[in-house]
Amino acid sequence: MAICDKRGWAYGGKDSANRLVELVFKKKLIPDFMQSHYSELRKTLKAGVPSVRNELGGHGKGSREIFVPEHIAAYALHLTALNILVLTQPNENLM
Repeated sequence: MAICDKRGWAYGGKDSANRLVELVFKKKLIPDFMQSHYSELRKTLKAGVPSVRNELGGHGKGSREIFVPEHIAAYALHLTALNILVLTQPNENLM
């Protein structure tokens, strides 16, 4: 959402990761010639961290404790860092 705000791109305040990823691709944050290369990355951006968050994070957990294996937590952490780099660096370069 920070990229969309900075660029003035309209989006819904409750848009899912899926919708936001589609928006940044539509707005050509990733250039057309790279989009086929990024098609698998697009799937990862939509499903990787959001899936871990939805299944093992705070959404709807209620009062029960959820165990998150260390390797899944590390995966989500490193994937989040990659997502930040992949999306923020092109945004900075377009300034």
